[in-house]
Amino acid sequence: MRQFKLMFAMLAIAGLSIAAENTPSTTTATTATGNVTSAPNTTVTTTTSAPSAAGIIGGVDLRPTYKSTVGSFATEDYGQVGYRFNGGNTVTYRQEFMTNLYEPSLSPGLNAQIGDGSLRLKLNNLMSSRATGLSFHLEPRLYVPTNAVKRDNGFITAARTYVKLKQNFSPTTYFQVQDSPILHVYSKDGNTVAGKLVQNPDVENRFLVEFETQLFLTGLTLYVPLELQSAHLRGFGGKEGTWSHRVTFWPEITYPVASTVRLGVAFRSDNMVKADLSGTNLDQAFRNGVTQMVFNASL
Repeated sequence: MRQFKLMFAMLAIAGLSIAAENTPSTTTATTATGNVTSAPNTTVTTTTSAPSAAGIIGGVDLRPTYKSTVGSFATEDYGQVGYRFNGGNTVTYRQEFMTNLYEPSLSPGLNAQIGDGSLRLKLNNLMSSRATGLSFHLEPRLYVPTNAVKRDNGFITAARTYVKLKQNFSPTTYFQVQDSPILHVYSKDGNTVAGKLVQNPDVENRFLVEFETQLFLTGLTLYVPLELQSAHLRGFGGKEGTWSHRVTFWPEITYPVASTVRLGVAFRSDNMVKADLSGTNLDQAFRNGVTQMVFNASL
């Protein structure tokens, strides 16, 4: 087990080292009951045939979110700012934040929370072929302890490196496979939240399959991700260390109302498998899913 954990740590840190070498010389919403983010990345993606010019980049993504089984209405949002280098590589800082506009168990109001903060470096087209449309990308990330719930549970930092293999079929259609080893750093094995034992993760892997295409001539873009998360939880409070798994399905459709603004709708399922992979949980996963409106604007 120690060798397995060391492998994850080395892979995550190696990605940060590769990022530093390839950068031009110019230079997860966590709930109160857990530390492993249950949802994939909330990102509206678009396929482009050529990188934009160097300069400041940024944007916001706002997602009003409704969960019918609870009758709750919240938002899951982020803002980001950064720089795009010549050639298309980018470095950004992203800050997630959430609100609970209506939650039966909470008092009325915004109930705003600061989520994860992360520094991200995207190294695009490290290897690519125009003839086949196949390309290779890396995205190292370093997370900071801005999330109060995770910080109370002892969170210090996390390092991820997304390894991406992308197949472009046209300027508006692609298929992509991503894999990301993750090293979590916590100051303690776990915490007790609302009377429940919460085990902190130490290593994790995320495997993501994505498909995106423009629907005919409508301008609508369909994005379909499927993600498998496998996290090793540390022993705590008499519980032994164990692996916990999640499979999440999160399709969305967006429409460009302006050159830098997209509106749309999305649906995110709950966990589609049992945590120990002993079976599926499809009916409950879709019944407990959430519906979202999407507002995405960029500079």
